[in-house]
Amino acid sequence: MATQKIPFYILAIIAALTTFLAASPLLAQSAAQEILRSQLKQGARDGTLLIGNEPIHAALTLNLYAPAEYQLLWLNEGQLDALDGVATRMVREGLDAKDLPLDALRAAREKAERQDNDSNRVEVDLLATETLLRATYQLYFGKVNPALLDNDWNFSRELPAAGSLRKAIMSPDLNAYLDSAIPRGSIYKSTMDGLARYRDLAAAGGWQSVAEGATLRAGDTDPRVSALRSRLKASGHLVTEAVSTGAANNSANGSQPTDYFDAELTEAVKSFQDQHGLVVDGIVGKGTIAAMNIPVATRVDQLRMSLERMRWVQQDLQDEMLLVNIAGFQQYLVRNDAIIFHSRIMVGKPYRKTPIFRDNIEYLVLNPTWTVPPTIMAKDILPAVRKNPDYLRQRNLSVLTPDGQVVNPASINWQAVTAKRFPYILRQQPGPQNAMGQIKFMFPNEHLVYLHDTPSRALFAQSERTFSSGCIRVERPLELAEILLAGQSGWDRAAIDKVLQSKVTKTVRLAKQVPILIMYLTALAEPDGQVHFYRDVYKRDTALLRALDGKFVMDVPQRRSSNN
Repeated sequence: MATQKIPFYILAIIAALTTFLAASPLLAQSAAQEILRSQLKQGARDGTLLIGNEPIHAALTLNLYAPAEYQLLWLNEGQLDALDGVATRMVREGLDAKDLPLDALRAAREKAERQDNDSNRVEVDLLATETLLRATYQLYFGKVNPALLDNDWNFSRELPAAGSLRKAIMSPDLNAYLDSAIPRGSIYKSTMDGLARYRDLAAAGGWQSVAEGATLRAGDTDPRVSALRSRLKASGHLVTEAVSTGAANNSANGSQPTDYFDAELTEAVKSFQDQHGLVVDGIVGKGTIAAMNIPVATRVDQLRMSLERMRWVQQDLQDEMLLVNIAGFQQYLVRNDAIIFHSRIMVGKPYRKTPIFRDNIEYLVLNPTWTVPPTIMAKDILPAVRKNPDYLRQRNLSVLTPDGQVVNPASINWQAVTAKRFPYILRQQPGPQNAMGQIKFMFPNEHLVYLHDTPSRALFAQSERTFSSGCIRVERPLELAEILLAGQSGWDRAAIDKVLQSKVTKTVRLAKQVPILIMYLTALAEPDGQVHFYRDVYKRDTALLRALDGKFVMDVPQRRSSNN
């Protein structure tokens, strides 16, 4: 059979197509793919992969590239330039861009520009992916693993699927994609804004301190009042320098107007006290001066730590939830990202700390009894009974057998029994002295910690309310109960009041359980923008700040089973 001659124009098309494919990224990546595959698999086996001095998290990265057949993901300069925006976002949220391999990435890009080959392109791709991986990890989880600081930690910590990171890389706008993939609530955003404002204050020089001395109040004339004015003006609490009539009279008598403590200064002091969790009385005593003299850099760090703590609970945020802030002695019922109820609380004493954890409020108990928990039995009740045989009667505490039979307290040798070998139950009946008050909110947990009313209502007037043995006492519990039961048939406020008046213990299950997140925030900005600072009553900030400013270690959580 004669050989058929291929027309010239066909040969020309084949030659042109061959030239095009040789220059095509799809073909050019084949060698790069093999380099990438080899490096990642070797790194995953060895547990280490370095590009220069930068470690690459090979096992995680392998899961990212393998489904895409090890294709390079960073295909243009625009994608790479977008990483600068990611680093900027980290800084805005109180994180440190130095935790990212940006310098190594810039060096690799420059090297690839000088010498464009497969090995150099792979280095750029891996460093870019590592940059995004570290950044999104911190933005999603926080930099610090909270479980390393708190053994009671039980908030969710689940790794997103690798595909979400691939989508981020390939999206037209990387930072817009991250905004939608890592949403921020109004409290978080307000706290971010607060951080920006306090960083601006720090850049402007912060504020001067106010010397300690005698208490200052309205009507006083004192040289320290001038420093007080400057301090409050620097932080925005004192807007004008208007001088009152009293100040003018003092000026006529030889005193400087700025040394006079006028009504406007009193209001500025009250605003400062409200912001810092102090008694709002307009009087400048030791506690107020101490709060004023905390440097602006410390306030910046408090805001950074609060943003970190909020990132820790990101995965547990719900449309409706009760947020408890131990450090601020406040609770917030949030619905659809809006605060619909807010009240003061009391928390555990520093040596009986309220634990930080999450749970679900399942039911309410009206006219509750109170069964004394083991810790309070050992540390409070038994020592008190040994000193005062009439203590149980005075507190309306009954002694019961495990099956509920009443025992005469006089039949017990209180000097001999111990909490560990106490064969009885101590239970306080409903009444005005019951430790639970009129109502308690139950989320059964291993800590035996709950929300409840209290007969000691006068203590809510204190600025720092560490008065309980670990439980959380609520200032306006019946209002909270009314909101939680709203829409639940037969349980309006009138029905609640009727049960309370009956003195009969009644359990009411919620139609829908409400998540409760018990947190510890020493700084917080509410959605209206007002920043609040609180004292570190449980001494938790030092360890967190050290970790937040320390070396970044990616402690990778395990994905939950699909059966869970």
